[in-house]
Amino acid sequence: MSTTILSAHADVVRVLIEQTNTCISASWAVAWATPNEVFDAAIARMNIFKHLIVGTHGSQTHPKCLRALASHPGKAFIRRNSPELFHPKIYMFEHADRFSIVIGSHNLTRGAFECNDELSILTDLDKTAPSVKELLDWMAEASRDMLCVTYTPEWLAEYERLYELGKQKRKEIDDLRKDTSSRDETNQREGLPINLTWDEFYEKLSQEMPPSHDIERRLVMLDYVAQLFRMHSSYAAMPKEDRMRVAGLASQRTIVADRIDWDYFGSMKVAQQRPDFKALVVDEPEDFSGAIDNIPLYGPVNEIHWRQYWTAIRRIDNGRGSLGFGLATRIAALRRPDVFVSINFASKRGLARFLDRSASALVEANYWKGVIQEVQRTRWYVAAKPRDPAQARVWNARAALLDSLVYET
Repeated sequence: MSTTILSAHADVVRVLIEQTNTCISASWAVAWATPNEVFDAAIARMNIFKHLIVGTHGSQTHPKCLRALASHPGKAFIRRNSPELFHPKIYMFEHADRFSIVIGSHNLTRGAFECNDELSILTDLDKTAPSVKELLDWMAEASRDMLCVTYTPEWLAEYERLYELGKQKRKEIDDLRKDTSSRDETNQREGLPINLTWDEFYEKLSQEMPPSHDIERRLVMLDYVAQLFRMHSSYAAMPKEDRMRVAGLASQRTIVADRIDWDYFGSMKVAQQRPDFKALVVDEPEDFSGAIDNIPLYGPVNEIHWRQYWTAIRRIDNGRGSLGFGLATRIAALRRPDVFVSINFASKRGLARFLDRSASALVEANYWKGVIQEVQRTRWYVAAKPRDPAQARVWNARAALLDSLVYET
């Protein structure tokens, strides 16, 4: 048995391609794949593969690779996403007199072969070695039908959507990590008034609110709005009276009848005096409804969603000055209270104090990075969802409920 350490990028690429081009059969299993020259070499010789198994956990395998693999049923296997992370990096090559096996940290990705700090070991084994049979049996087990995707164009279309979302979310996480790299910045952020523990945040929401802003009333309102969005295909499909509720234009008569204060998270009653405000938001809401659809009702939300939503609102407004930042953040917070914070006239100064910055800094251009990402860094926001049902209900709407702590009556 001979072994060779593979750490240099050029060495591991050379070995894998040489082995692929000279072997009589191959079996590979990797967690992820992206376009690269080793992948291309494998696709060019798919006729000699017994197994080429690629994982999809976290939607990190590139869709182009999945399309290429899908053209080789019975040889290429796309692992189904599951709670157990599929994470091997095994490259087996059968030759006339031996098996050459590369095992280590190299995924079938451009990053692994070009820039990451990786290490693998090339081992030559006799074809009768027990470990060879164990690995081949493992490959056969890992490629069972029940563990792999039945490829369809519809499945790939959905995967591509999740791939793009995941790519953006990973970038946001990397940006957050870069932003908090220094000890001074971390200490400064830890000292901000907004950086409470979950218990402190929940206690403040539960005990410090005046009766007109108690947490239960706000939760009832958010539950009502969530039901409206679930019941109707879009904002435009809601009855007009419900659109008035969501838009912060509900009459006093409606508020009394519902026993819900629809002015929470920013009343728009003054804004309706602006030109075309009510027409654009309530009477002819199709374009405004389309803007809202940019914010997913379920799943991850990222800066792209916010930008698309805000850009659509500005396009609808068309310079009238009717649809402003307050309306945009109110609707976003009602649609996704786990992500967005409403910024209105009565909350702006309090929120600025919590973030230790001037109120003039809380503008659209700085909303995602200066408000949303700052909230998402806090201890109370990243805390695990509580098991207690009452606390879990608050946790599900925790970003929007920050309004309760910063609202000034």
